[in-house]
Amino acid sequence: MPPAFYDVFVSLIEEEPHSVGWMLGLAGGRFTGQRTVSAVVLSGPVWPRWPDPHVADAEVRLGFADGTERVVVCKVMTEWSEQVRWSLPAIVGFAFEQHRLPVSALLVCRTDAVAGRYREGVEVGPGAVTAVAAVGPADFPDLVADPGPWNAGRAVASAAIRRAPADGEDERFAAALDQRLAELAPEQAAAYAGRLLQLLGREPARLLERRVGTGAKAYHERYRARAERLTLR
Repeated sequence: MPPAFYDVFVSLIEEEPHSVGWMLGLAGGRFTGQRTVSAVVLSGPVWPRWPDPHVADAEVRLGFADGTERVVVCKVMTEWSEQVRWSLPAIVGFAFEQHRLPVSALLVCRTDAVAGRYREGVEVGPGAVTAVAAVGPADFPDLVADPGPWNAGRAVASAAIRRAPADGEDERFAAALDQRLAELAPEQAAAYAGRLLQLLGREPARLLERRVGTGAKAYHERYRARAERLTLR
């Protein structure tokens, strides 16, 4: 199975492509505050799903409120990869040629240190740099402390990358995440819950698992059924 961090974000990009516009805004720069009105997945990872440093994990075409469009090539990084640094200019260039639209590279990084290194961009020649929009945990809002606006996709992304609330209010964090997961289709929410339980800090994970165990929401039952199937394999 692919790493849980990779699996969460690649699934999120494929299933909730508007999250790409949101994360691009979190990276700062010219896209901060820009409103996306459309998001279409152009390509995703081939099966079996596994990180490949030579290709984008997904390509998403975003439409903005000002009428412009842009393709975002996305990669999910659990650690620094020198090969990805060499590959990024080609990944961006190929997407530009294929789709005939401006292209941005968005890297979702498990640590701020990795995000900081990629954010420097890639120099490919005199005066030529492939810019990289890289985001790490510090760039994401806190599910408890930040007023939002929130939706299920944003909550999953923030929880997966931050792993715990900044203020230590684990109970409120678990309650908010449980409520947002319940907004998704039960099978989809159950899949995210399973991955998140591998990523969250010990106490948030324990509290979320306890809530899932109540069976109070539709996705709780789907999660338990999925867990039983995996146990029997």
